[in-house]
Amino acid sequence: MEPKIDPVCGMDVADSCQSMLTREAVNYYFCSEDSRKAFETSPEKFMVTYSEPVEIRHGVYWVGAKDSSANLSINSYLVLDDRVGLIYDCTTRLRNETMSKVSRVTDIGKINYLIPTHYVFGQCCGFRRVEQIAEDSELVASEATAKLQTLGLLKDSPCIGRTINDAKEEVIDLGHRKLHVFPSCLAGSYGAVFVYDDKSRILFSGDFLSTPSPEWNVKGDPRGLARAIQTHQALKYPWIKMASKEKVAEELSKIRSFKLDIIAPSEGTIISEGIEECYDAFLEICNT
Repeated sequence: MEPKIDPVCGMDVADSCQSMLTREAVNYYFCSEDSRKAFETSPEKFMVTYSEPVEIRHGVYWVGAKDSSANLSINSYLVLDDRVGLIYDCTTRLRNETMSKVSRVTDIGKINYLIPTHYVFGQCCGFRRVEQIAEDSELVASEATAKLQTLGLLKDSPCIGRTINDAKEEVIDLGHRKLHVFPSCLAGSYGAVFVYDDKSRILFSGDFLSTPSPEWNVKGDPRGLARAIQTHQALKYPWIKMASKEKVAEELSKIRSFKLDIIAPSEGTIISEGIEECYDAFLEICNT
């Protein structure tokens, strides 16, 4: 069922509510007439749009796509500096839409680094054609992704230039900023990695604090953090549950030390409010 969230106030909307507007094939629901009127007055402030890349911080662009069949926002991010990194989370089916957005920001051939945050065959296959366009790009991936290539499942993908294992962090120097790529037991799935942009203080977090939602907004969803916590509580990601309480606490402490401005998960909207308060709540969930 399509989530019913008021885009103006962020509140849940009752299933029985009939107050709805449709813009650019997206349905918007409202819990009050005041919200509806605010939306109609300035729709650009609240509309979810998937047609153009969005700069969320200087030099950092959302280039994701909406998976209509799964009703999800699948998020990739382009980071521009002296060199260019593409943090890639995209299925083969959505690849063309994502790369179209990338091409509106920069020449695809100038991509220096491809960084898949997921170890999922569908996502891994999605970057095959990217390398054919960005011939000089280097793939920075987990050991799990490297094994897919070793097995011949990714034979058309770029050579893996750097492999991330459980005891290793790779630092990619883009010029005036660095991307720190590292594994984490919080990533939500085996072989997934986190990417931290030390200039923009953004954590590209894969499944961590993601939500199964079609919504994406540069301002973030005011209820996004609570909904992400609820998602983790419901799904009980096995790779997190396998980690010790001490390891989970250690990973959360590391992330807390970044003093993040934004958490940008691979699904659902970004989180830009209440980040500091999430750590204890998340730790409590993982310990239950």
